[in-house]
Amino acid sequence: MVLDQSASSALPGAPIPAHVTMVSGGLAGVAAATATNPLDVLRTRMQASRSTARAMGNKDLYATFLHMSRAGVRQGLFSGWLANVAAAVSSRALHLTVYSQYKTLFGAWFPQHFNITTGVAALAAAATTAAIVNPLYVVRVRVQLEPPGGQSVRAIAREVWQSGPRGMGRGLLAGLLGKAIENPVFFVLYEQGKKRLLRNEDVTASTVMSAKVLMLSVVARTCSAVVAYPLLVVQTQVRELNPTTGCPAFRGVVSTARSVLRDEGPRGLYHGLTPHLLRVLPSTGVTFLVYEMMVRWFGYQP
Repeated sequence: MVLDQSASSALPGAPIPAHVTMVSGGLAGVAAATATNPLDVLRTRMQASRSTARAMGNKDLYATFLHMSRAGVRQGLFSGWLANVAAAVSSRALHLTVYSQYKTLFGAWFPQHFNITTGVAALAAAATTAAIVNPLYVVRVRVQLEPPGGQSVRAIAREVWQSGPRGMGRGLLAGLLGKAIENPVFFVLYEQGKKRLLRNEDVTASTVMSAKVLMLSVVARTCSAVVAYPLLVVQTQVRELNPTTGCPAFRGVVSTARSVLRDEGPRGLYHGLTPHLLRVLPSTGVTFLVYEMMVRWFGYQP
């Protein structure tokens, strides 16, 4: 591909076109979702309520992983891969696209308040993305909690679609609350760290793709993920179905959180944290390395 002169000579801080961020974010989502699918399934199954988790390894890390391994690659370690990729690609592409646009917009309005505009842009991008792709994540969770030989992705997607807005929106509130905490923390830490890093070094492709940027993104994501993790557990349980009745196991965020605290105590809100944090390195690292590499390939400065 031959880049035009205007793209190849783009100045640092120049607005990145929406199609560039969407393509770059989508490819980053595919890479990250594929690399971390086994850990994603492991996390989801450990987050599930007790009634569902008993059939998935009883919330023990080793037992759950062993159960997945015995089920095979397709129905175990890579269960729900198609739904996971579809959700991840849509989410990454939309989120990185709208975040870039919001950051440019708010930055133009309030150029002297970098931290505030970055946090607000991250929050607005998370809310916009979550509202659009939530049905895909409902499908992903239910596919990952489906026992071997259960319903296909298509059948589950049809059920979610037929459940209407209420069914397709399950877990949205918990997700928004979690992202309202996690994303601003992450992007402020990441953008501030990258800004200081690039201030002291030459802006070259080798610098941006260096181990420093990789570790910066991992540390920022780890800090933000730990803070918001309880809401992720609540979100998963709100989306799951009761294995006996086939109906939603829980109705709302507050009632679900109370149920977890009553049955399992505060520790229950952190089930699956280990595989979640293990996802941080490959998922965040792959996502931002691929994204920034693709943006630079198009001739723009991330």
